[in-house]
Amino acid sequence: KQTPSLAFINQIKLNKKCPLPLGLIKKKGEEGEINLDSYGKGNVYCNIISKSISYADFGYVKKLNFSQNILTNEGVREILINLTLNRKIVMSLKILNLSNNLIGHKGASYLNKFISNENCKLKEIILENTGITNDSINLLSYSITMNIDSFISVLNFGKNGISDKCYLSICSILEKCEFLKVLQIHDNLFSNKA
Repeated sequence: KQTPSLAFINQIKLNKKCPLPLGLIKKKGEEGEINLDSYGKGNVYCNIISKSISYADFGYVKKLNFSQNILTNEGVREILINLTLNRKIVMSLKILNLSNNLIGHKGASYLNKFISNENCKLKEIILENTGITNDSINLLSYSITMNIDSFISVLNFGKNGISDKCYLSICSILEKCEFLKVLQIHDNLFSNKA
């Protein structure tokens, strides 16, 4: 039977990468949290890790932090596809942090597809400094308000250069997401009018 650890080792061999001193089971930290913050490992290693996670039969991953891992839109696509393979993980995942990776609009469109999954129950989405655009916000706004409006409590779109062109989508999120407690849109290009 394939386990997360075996899947990790197999993917390391398949991709001809050096093993990392990473453990999928940890002794410290929150239960159900996989924190890869600032590892800077890029698309291939994060893909390997997400494939490993998809084999977990416990299905309880509450928080995934891929912040500062030199991910691109392709890396995000692979991660989200791998996570979608395990319905239990999609249902249990509450916090997704992709901040400080250059995922851009394409990466946001892959996230949009993930959010549209009927099993998605994300409460926090952190996309600070990811190169998402006004069009990204407009796209994500629709899936957030249609699919996870009764779950989402934290959204971070800070430091992306978004502007007045997406303010109606931001207003829609504020109007329709009744449990939203935090919306971070700092360090963007909004005018006083918006």
